Amino acid sequence: MRTEPDDGMARDAGGTGHAPGAYVGTVIGESTSQEFRLAIAHEAIREQDLIAVDAELRQPFPKDGTETEQLRIWAKVQRIERLNPLFPSEAGHELAATRTDPFDTVLSLSREMVTAVCHVLGAEPRGAQAGKLGQLRYPARPATRAYRPESRDVARLVLGDLGETQQRGLDIAALSNRPEIDVLVDGHDIVTRHLAILAMTGAGKSWAARRIIEELARRNWPMVIFDPHGDYSGLMNVPELRGRVTNYFAQVPVFDEDAETVAGIIDSLSSPMSAVMRSRFGDLFEAAVKFLPKDRRETQERIAWLTELLGSEATRFGVRNDLWLVVLLTQAASVVLRDDDFIRRRQLVEWGWTGLGSYGKTELRTLDALLWRIRGAASALQRMERINRQIAASNEPLPLDRAKLVSHGRISVISLAGYTAEFQSTIYALIANSLLDARVQSRLPWPVLMILEEAHSFVPGEAHSPAESRAVAITRQVAQEGRKFGVGLLLISQRPSRLDSTTLSQCNSFVIMRMVNPADQQFVRLTVESLGEDDARLLPDLDVGEALLAGQMISFPVLVRMKPPQSRGEREEEDAFVQLGRILAQQRQ
Repeated sequence: MRTEPDDGMARDAGGTGHAPGAYVGTVIGESTSQEFRLAIAHEAIREQDLIAVDAELRQPFPKDGTETEQLRIWAKVQRIERLNPLFPSEAGHELAATRTDPFDTVLSLSREMVTAVCHVLGAEPRGAQAGKLGQLRYPARPATRAYRPESRDVARLVLGDLGETQQRGLDIAALSNRPEIDVLVDGHDIVTRHLAILAMTGAGKSWAARRIIEELARRNWPMVIFDPHGDYSGLMNVPELRGRVTNYFAQVPVFDEDAETVAGIIDSLSSPMSAVMRSRFGDLFEAAVKFLPKDRRETQERIAWLTELLGSEATRFGVRNDLWLVVLLTQAASVVLRDDDFIRRRQLVEWGWTGLGSYGKTELRTLDALLWRIRGAASALQRMERINRQIAASNEPLPLDRAKLVSHGRISVISLAGYTAEFQSTIYALIANSLLDARVQSRLPWPVLMILEEAHSFVPGEAHSPAESRAVAITRQVAQEGRKFGVGLLLISQRPSRLDSTTLSQCNSFVIMRMVNPADQQFVRLTVESLGEDDARLLPDLDVGEALLAGQMISFPVLVRMKPPQSRGEREEEDAFVQLGRILAQQRQ
């Protein structure tokens, strides 16, 4: 009978006749508490597989008379190396030079040495039923048998504590190498500690996001989605979500901004104002903000006054709180100055245009130049709003009280398609600030998860406009303080290297999909602390729909294949040539 040396080392418990799973290899060479190598059977395992080693560890301070502890050591296969020592590289070069097929030689081609480098995840008492791993403080012994654990044990490990708290577990994926094993993630960590979905275009990030959104919706979590392209309009067609999803078209809330910001908007959509124009625009804008009071009767009287003065112009544009109202007031001032109409001028002064009382005829040229610029900006903004409304396929405008976007079980999708990046940032920053403020002041009883598609456009690493600066500032505030007030973030980006690093560093969970750009890969390696070098090395080679899950929402990084969502995005359109053929067939009928 063989006697094991009594040296306190972790000893193999797999040679007892017990068969806990399929044999995959044997521990060889140097072993540490963080890593070991396996000599593996041919094609027995793949990279990212979970394997186990049973061990017996002598306890330095025995408890209850037990001198040894029976352990199961869990590890993940990080990489696999193949070497044929009987087929040296010199022989390969010689065969290549002579164009000789290796199988036509007497060289040995079958004596391969296949080695797997395994990262230790932790250890648990053998026979444990919980999914919590402890730290391994002593390495596995060389010559120990490694095996593939049974599916139920792998599922128990991947689920961790979620096996006991099903309300928190979101069913979003299956293990890529073992598709029979579902992967649940901790929804609590997603909505409170922020999640980032990072991937290149076409890797499936919106697909993954919609799956997570649908899972959160089944738990009735309130969500507000900022949708630049219409990727989430299909949520309202999911049977389980009928009546709970509202698509909003977005109008730029010009009167929620200050005069300087609105002047910048006009500059970006028309021609830049001169210094003199800007000095006059402040008074003009303040007059427009005050022109329509809360009293309905007073409002109707002022609209009638403006309509009488400008005629069809007022009727054509409509009198409401938007940039066209600034156009109408500019035009009204121009008319009263030309006609020396002191009565109407005094009326405009009383209604809030205080500076108009000191204007003379020389101001007409400035007003006409302002009118041309504001009209051009209003027309461009109206065109963007029209496109936005069409893509949103909704007649529901954003409520003035942003807190109405949030309620139990509700998903509010804010369409931002049709707007430039600057305007998208403006709308997002105003809404995000309103929601955070409502939560801080307890005016909003419900928590909320804000979802930013194309997050690098809203929260860039380097802001190039005041709108982007405000968007970055509010997002950082939510990322750093939102947890205390029940405001979470889900960031989705195809260019993580362009994202604000401060915001991304506050995300504690990640779904990382295929990524080819070297700058993006490097940024992810530096930002995601739980992602190892070998895991990051997989990013360029992931299939569409495959992802590495990492961070607090899961026990350890795992390679998964995301499950399909029920909803469909606007950009998942049919083949363009099939569509063309259908149109042709309709024309021929």
